Formats: sequence, structure tokens, C-alpha cells
Amino acid sequence: FDKDGTLWLGMDRGLGKYRNDSLTIYGEKEGLIMPLANCDVNIGKNGEIIYSTYGTGFSIFDGKTFKNYDETNGLVDNRIWDLTIDSKNNIWIATDGSGVQMFDDGNFVHHSVSDGVTAGETFTIHTDDFDNVWVGTFGGGVCYYDGKVWNSVDTRDGLLQNLIGSIESIDGNKYWFGS
Repeated sequence: FDKDGTLWLGMDRGLGKYRNDSLTIYGEKEGLIMPLANCDVNIGKNGEIIYSTYGTGFSIFDGKTFKNYDETNGLVDNRIWDLTIDSKNNIWIATDGSGVQMFDDGNFVHHSVSDGVTAGETFTIHTDDFDNVWVGTFGGGVCYYDGKVWNSVDTRDGLLQNLIGSIESIDGNKYWFGS
């Protein structure tokens, strides 16, 4: 739901907007990228709608037009599993094979295994109350970024397994990892 109470739906047919008992579907003819597999919807701090897909990148909708991002204009990998938005409206993207990317108003910053991300195949991503970025991986446990250094937690630290598919937190000091 956005701040006006509109329900936004990620569907294989496109982006759905449900408001006042009316459903509008945005697709390719309106400028939206179309998914090859799963899709997700997030709402930015300025009310923009962010529609991400596995296989074709992501679109940002300002209410009138779509701006699309994929491997042709800065995205490192079109296979997006998940994304999150921090308090500065930066979009953090978990990719399937290419680590993590941060998107800031047209600029991409890539974080890979050589930077400290514990696996290139990232599955879920979450920002906590302090803008730490938490990443669940396929086989590398959880890694987290405090804005300067990547750190990690895995089975050696008490995780049940190193494949993490969901992350949630409360108050920046309690975390749940779904495996």
C-alpha cells in the first residue's frame, strides 16, 4: 500500500494498481518492463513505485512514466531476487549471481564477493533501522554492510543453515533469518 492507500500488485501480466474498487494494469505498452519469472513491488520514500523482476531488471514509476533499468544501462544482473530501500531512498538490489547493487538516483554501486559479500548468489535483502544492509545468500549465510565494511554470520556462528531466504528485524537489535 502506498501512503494514499492504493494497493500495488506485482503480477506476471504487469503492475497492478487497485484503488476505489478499480484495477488498472500497467504493461509493456505503458513502458513497464515485463517479468520472465517472479516480480516484486516496493514503494520509495518519495512515493515512487519500484517494480523489480527476475530476468528483466526493474522499473521506477513516478505516477506518469516508467524509467527502466537493466544490464544495458547500469544494472549488473537482470536476475533480481529482492530489493529494499534505505532511509536515504537508495535502492539495494539482491541479484542471482552478481552480488548486491546499490542504486542512487541513476548511479549504481556494485558490491561483490571481492568486496566482502559472502556469495554472489544473493536471495533476500533487508535494511534495518540504522540503514545496515542485511543480505541472505545461497550458501554464504547472512552478510551485512554498515556503510563501510561487509561482515557475515553463518553456521559457524549458530545459523541453522547457510541458505537464507528471508530477513526481518525490530529496533535494529533483533533479527530473524528464514532458511
